[in-house]
Amino acid sequence: MPNHVHAVVTVPEQTRLCDFVQALKGRSARLANEALGRRGRLWQPDYFDRVVRDEAHFVKVATYVEHNPVTARLAVSASGYAFSSAYPANEAKLVAWAEKRRAEADAP
Repeated sequence: MPNHVHAVVTVPEQTRLCDFVQALKGRSARLANEALGRRGRLWQPDYFDRVVRDEAHFVKVATYVEHNPVTARLAVSASGYAFSSAYPANEAKLVAWAEKRRAEADAP
């Protein structure tokens, strides 16, 4: 999305959501500003959050996020937007990342 971001995240235990968002915005702003050769604010200071209650709610939220570029007429399908988890080239990366995280969580 050219003017906002949707993300479904699991915040690590003992981490406040506001600290997580601040770190995410800070790092991405530094990297974007460096890549663009600019300085200054990249993100607006606020954000909106929702707690995902259960698996059915997760599916609803993930579907909304993945179809948002279609609604905004940036793509004709969710899988046609290169910056989406629905984009086929990103799926294998997401699966590998999730499997690695699961293995790390299960390790003694």
